[in-house]
Amino acid sequence: MTDLNKTGWKLDGKTVTGTYCGTYFEGVVVDSRAMYGTDIQYTVQVEGTVVIHGENRTQVLVTQRDIDEVIEPSPVKELNTMTTFKACSIVEGFADGEYSEEEQLAAWQHLVDTGDVWTLQGSYGRNAAALIEAGYIHDPRVNDSDGREFSNRQALDSYC
Repeated sequence: MTDLNKTGWKLDGKTVTGTYCGTYFEGVVVDSRAMYGTDIQYTVQVEGTVVIHGENRTQVLVTQRDIDEVIEPSPVKELNTMTTFKACSIVEGFADGEYSEEEQLAAWQHLVDTGDVWTLQGSYGRNAAALIEAGYIHDPRVNDSDGREFSNRQALDSYC
């Protein structure tokens, strides 16, 4: 059983492992809710499927007694699944956890690579332009259907 005094009771988005009805599971908590008394119940989206009571399941409903370990994601792993919201939360400083300069630059690079930085409020574009000019991140180049090279530079120039 995991010590919820260390992790907190709300585990949404965290990877957990445990045993339910004699079957090992590993997955991501998609919902945390209080049950009767002091019990907490979790809906876990498991990796693949597990067989519980003869049925294949992709989710299990467990209590904190069934959870053996809460696996804390590393910020680097989170960067591998970067979204625009996550990148913005990192560069604005309201994301959970502390992020190194390298991880902050990776968030900026994601915004530039997706082109989203040029559609956000102007300060994002200006900051990205400054980081590109300083050589901290790069301006990705692509070819159009005629084979001509162009970049987000056109969008970059409109913000400067």
